[in-house]
Amino acid sequence: MAGGSCADTTMAKRIAACGIALALASCTGGEDVSSVSEAPDYPAADGPGEVMQVDEARAATAIGDAIEIGLTRRAEARRKTGEPGNFARQRPFIRDAHPKAHGCVRANFRVTPNLPADLAKGVFAPGRSYCAWVRFSNSNEDPDRSDAEEDGRGMAIKLLGVDGETLLEEHKNAGTQDFIMISHPVFFINDAQDYATVVREQNKEGGPSLLKLFSAIGLKGSLNAAAITGLKNRNPFEAEYWSMVPYQLGVGSGAKATKFKSQPCGYDDLSERDKAFYREPEIPDDASPTFLREALRTSLDAGAPCMEFLVQVGTESMEVEDAKTEWSPEAAPFRKVATLHFPAGQTFDTEEQNLACEDMSYTPWHALPEHKPLGALNRIRKVVYRRIAEFRRKNNEAPREEPPALHLDQCQAGRWALEGAAPYDR
Repeated sequence: MAGGSCADTTMAKRIAACGIALALASCTGGEDVSSVSEAPDYPAADGPGEVMQVDEARAATAIGDAIEIGLTRRAEARRKTGEPGNFARQRPFIRDAHPKAHGCVRANFRVTPNLPADLAKGVFAPGRSYCAWVRFSNSNEDPDRSDAEEDGRGMAIKLLGVDGETLLEEHKNAGTQDFIMISHPVFFINDAQDYATVVREQNKEGGPSLLKLFSAIGLKGSLNAAAITGLKNRNPFEAEYWSMVPYQLGVGSGAKATKFKSQPCGYDDLSERDKAFYREPEIPDDASPTFLREALRTSLDAGAPCMEFLVQVGTESMEVEDAKTEWSPEAAPFRKVATLHFPAGQTFDTEEQNLACEDMSYTPWHALPEHKPLGALNRIRKVVYRRIAEFRRKNNEAPREEPPALHLDQCQAGRWALEGAAPYDR
């Protein structure tokens, strides 16, 4: 989420630790954005459960302004030191959030053949297959930070060959559908103006004020931030990832608010003891700074990893505009709608593919109307992700491609045709 997941682990823990002490303090909340112009083409709050906030479109402009300032300052600092960093590659204007990719790998996304009618909407046509690019990442703003450190982890899926026009106007005929997830079920903020405060603080010269950050996100948000950035990961294929925020399923009067997640195949059938193997991973003492990239390579060399994609249909009592609170999986169970098979033997860690990975643009608004993003955070994402993607593209002198051109000729009938790849269907 643009600008939102950049706070490092130490910062998050310090915020959470001081939260109780500050709980009784007078907190003024988000900064005033009334003098900022409204973001153009701001989406309407017309989906299930949506409510537009005061000055939301102005907050989106303020967030974009702050991110551009921060990216420019960091790019200039890298130029001065002459050390762009291993993951900056040839692109000095790196992502503001989730800049360190462990790799962009190819997957075959197959919708469950016997999917119930209430879930068979949009891209979830029973039995349909799609080629997909999947980007795994760390959330911290430092692209050279060691993978052994605690951090939030990201998983972004881009489906190719999707039928129908999508919601991002400039890419409406691109035939792509993106699903963006992080390794925690909830976010740390709900209010647009508070979000603007956080992003401004994170990108200002001299670093953020802890008091202002806590004032913006509060005790609950501080605890959520600490939880998000306090996670360990042993292998990107072995983690759970959540959408955090809701999305529409279907169109018209029958549309529902949903969330989604991804997890290792067979995860729900494991005992609690076996699930702990995934949730509480042991990190090797000799782990290299890029050991999660190495884990991807080892897994793909050894076989064909498999992950499930699940959807949670919310109940009427579950709030669309509250990203800080988890929707109870007991009251609204996650249901499997598709499986991702990662073809074995694929090579992903090449200069060409890493550069293409850096240039790939993921946004929740690469979406069919049946999967419209919901809530203030998603509405902000539409204009901020678009603005920052274009800002980075121009400054990096990178190509504008949607869908990504790399290996596109190898996507045949909704599956990657990889020479020498092992069978992946189960």
